Amino acid sequence: MIYEKNSQNIIKKQTGIREQSGFSLIHILVVIFVLMVIWGAVRLGRSLFVKSQPLIDYVAMSNELSRPEDFDPNQNAWPDLKIAFDNLIDMPNDLTPVYKLWPDDMNQAQLKLAADWLSQNEKTIPLLTLAAAKKYSWHPVESKSNRMGDIWLPELRSYRTSAQFLTVKAKFLAVDNDLPASLGLLQTTYKIGSFLTGHKSLIEQLVGISVRHLALNASIEVIYYTNPSEQMLADFQKAISQIKSEYPSTLTFESERLLFLDELQRGFDDEKSIWAMMENIKSAYDVDSNNITKESTLEVYEEAYAYINSVIDKTPFEFEKIGAEEQILRIAKKNPFVHLVMPAFLQVIRLSSRCSAQADALILILAIERFKIQNGIYPDSLYALENAGFIDKIPLDPFSPNPLVYRKTGDSFILYSFAEDMDDDGGKHNEKWTDGDYVFWPVQKNAVNE
Repeated sequence: MIYEKNSQNIIKKQTGIREQSGFSLIHILVVIFVLMVIWGAVRLGRSLFVKSQPLIDYVAMSNELSRPEDFDPNQNAWPDLKIAFDNLIDMPNDLTPVYKLWPDDMNQAQLKLAADWLSQNEKTIPLLTLAAAKKYSWHPVESKSNRMGDIWLPELRSYRTSAQFLTVKAKFLAVDNDLPASLGLLQTTYKIGSFLTGHKSLIEQLVGISVRHLALNASIEVIYYTNPSEQMLADFQKAISQIKSEYPSTLTFESERLLFLDELQRGFDDEKSIWAMMENIKSAYDVDSNNITKESTLEVYEEAYAYINSVIDKTPFEFEKIGAEEQILRIAKKNPFVHLVMPAFLQVIRLSSRCSAQADALILILAIERFKIQNGIYPDSLYALENAGFIDKIPLDPFSPNPLVYRKTGDSFILYSFAEDMDDDGGKHNEKWTDGDYVFWPVQKNAVNE
């Protein structure tokens, strides 16, 4: 695409993430790429469009939007997180391909590399734990140009690094049979990732999804490879359920709306159509180029934004059923600039649904294991868990009209989602969530060293 080169630089500037940092969890790079296109379009627009005098301080509005309503400095985790982040040592490049392995599956060189890295970051654990005991994490963002598109978020790299560190440390503790400490660090990681929910930017929400995914995945592994007591399982289930309840994963796009409005006020001249300046791509859109004005662009954006907000709490399966994605893109296609933005929103919704399904799966796994400890056998169905009081209600699979699929299999069980093809493939695992199912249990072996 014509914006790719510019947009890659913008994302690196916005997040402070270097290319070699391995920021690719659960295919989040797909969405990052789309966001690159958006940022690139914004930057290209700056060089092409006649500048008009901005009237509204959208950076200030964004800070006010993201600031917790009941803000109390004593409940703000950011000061502790910042100190921890400033002291974090990045993961060695040689560890990046293998850090998700269970320690028993690492070779001796990998174990030593991981152990050395963990030792270097040990001092950050008290600060990260203290931060996770707070209610939220907030600080005002800054932009030297007072432009939304120039906001710099270097801390997002550190959120990711801290999650990598804590989850690897938790696995090593589990192997050493220190399960209380292991589960405690995983709870800390999940809570820190949950700070990046609510009225945050789309990039921040994506990083939050990434952090929570790491915590949830590692938690399932720890339960799978060890033997926690029923009380440990119950306490962990209660903690994760409480965090999930207090920090709903429903996405918000208001910050992206402010970004769009900021560029709109800076990028158009009221007396001139900007679309005439972009002859190289106008043929891709069936619109009258003379009608692409500030007013018409805003009208289409607000129509698409209103519709996406009206369906934001629906699952991908419900999206498919009502044709929501087609409707959003139909509206967005009326204006090329709006059409650049909306696909990113849709992909982020799918990623958020994956994370929500994974959290529900962890809670179910904890309940299933508790049932087994108390009764000597696995439950015949998820309804048995609900009837026995191990869960409050059976969660639906976001990618089907039914609950997550649970079946007993000899002396174990299988638990999976239909994933994004939205049909039952019999538990055939696909880690990309696309062609097949996504299996949460049994844990799917990582084949890095095989």
